[in-house]
Amino acid sequence: MLLINAQRIIIAITRRFSQLPGYEKTDLLKRTLSILKQGFKEEDEFTKKQIINFKIYHLQYAESKALVVHLLHKKGHAVPVRLRSCAERGPNSRLREILLFQG
Repeated sequence: MLLINAQRIIIAITRRFSQLPGYEKTDLLKRTLSILKQGFKEEDEFTKKQIINFKIYHLQYAESKALVVHLLHKKGHAVPVRLRSCAERGPNSRLREILLFQG
């Protein structure tokens, strides 16, 4: 399991999940999700908007059924995992996104 805040900062992670991409749990805490994804080059505003829409669509899709995504392993290769997404209100009523991964 991976828990991120609205700024996409990893705030909680299970040791089992951190091992999928080859990291220690402490290596990933307080880092952004960008450490785990194979990125796009976001060179212009149109491309950025398209990428954001693409990401939102897939996170919404992952709420209803598992979506296969590839995490970037510490050594540089892709690790396929199944992703489920859900959102909840935290203790301070802020919305949190919970990403559930299965290797």
